[in-house]
Amino acid sequence: MTLVYDRPMEGPATHAFVVGCGRYPHLEADNLADRKSPVAGAVAVVEGLIGIADSLIAPLASVEMLVSDPADEGGPASIAERLPQLGFASVDQADAGHFQAAGDAWLDRVRPGDSVVFYFSGHGVVDQKGSAIGLLEDVKALRNRPWAATFDVHPLATALGTIGAESAWVFFDACQEISNTLPDTIWKSNGITLKELSLEDLANESCEPLAIAGSKLGHLAWAPDAYLPPYFTQVLLKGLSGCCVEKTRAHGWAVTGQTLLFKLRELASAIVEAVEVTPQSLLRYSEGKAFAKVTAPFTPVAVRSEPEMALHMATAVRIMDGAEVMHSTTEAHFVWRVDVPIVDRDLTVECSVAAGDVELSPQTFRPEPPSHKIVLVHAAGAP
Repeated sequence: MTLVYDRPMEGPATHAFVVGCGRYPHLEADNLADRKSPVAGAVAVVEGLIGIADSLIAPLASVEMLVSDPADEGGPASIAERLPQLGFASVDQADAGHFQAAGDAWLDRVRPGDSVVFYFSGHGVVDQKGSAIGLLEDVKALRNRPWAATFDVHPLATALGTIGAESAWVFFDACQEISNTLPDTIWKSNGITLKELSLEDLANESCEPLAIAGSKLGHLAWAPDAYLPPYFTQVLLKGLSGCCVEKTRAHGWAVTGQTLLFKLRELASAIVEAVEVTPQSLLRYSEGKAFAKVTAPFTPVAVRSEPEMALHMATAVRIMDGAEVMHSTTEAHFVWRVDVPIVDRDLTVECSVAAGDVELSPQTFRPEPPSHKIVLVHAAGAP
């Protein structure tokens, strides 16, 4: 089973292919290459897409899903507990055969005017041309073709612009590591191709896809060592939920290719504390198409203090809209994070402190996308 979401659509529709590969029995000995986070990433993306199914510019019509879970010794991955709303016990594993079959089925559904979404989380490297390469479960399983179970993101993303789609979106949450330990044969492996391209195809493309990697060329993509989505996926889903937005003439507030391309890195710096997340475009060009309409846009606000203990010792922190309290907390925080609705007026962050403690000066900000980082400092003249 790979088709986990399917509903007939009369007009333009979105078709998604979501892959989470966390099991690599042949890549390193003793399962050292296994990861839990890609499983959670794929689950979160499917949940996220279904959650905004009717807000997408082209409503969601289908989702193909592959998962390789290190908790399973082999074969399909159980999703009954992780995605009970789908009504399926399991989905097929993210190996080369299922990737080819599910990818073919995904592209076969696309009609002119539809939109397509591809998401991958797992291990990745770059080849000698600097192209991002995704590794599937059975990479290195074949003695004579050890790197056959791979795919090159660049030709895949490019091909999506030639299938008649109105828009195409590629999100690659994997390392773009330049590894000296991989044999030279990987640079000569073509891997899996979902669509062969001709010059005529390229000359008559229907759209310019957006393709974003969760890491820069030559860098690692970071993830929790648990069943939690990778950090880039966390940032991506936050952005899609309503803060990587701009005001458009056709759709009002919307998540667009431009906001995803240029705002995700800024958003990451506000919501991820543990590591640096540095998304990077994988294609040279991309159109500013809209991905989803947003009825209640917001901006994540991260409030801290200098020195950091001052905020932790505050008795209350508030975001004020004039004389009205918009958000408040009395809990101790080194960083207080809160989602604030986007409004066309200034708001104020202020603190209350215990008797005898040094006051923190209020700060005013205009809540605009994608995020805000506010540092409160001691009031002028304080000892």
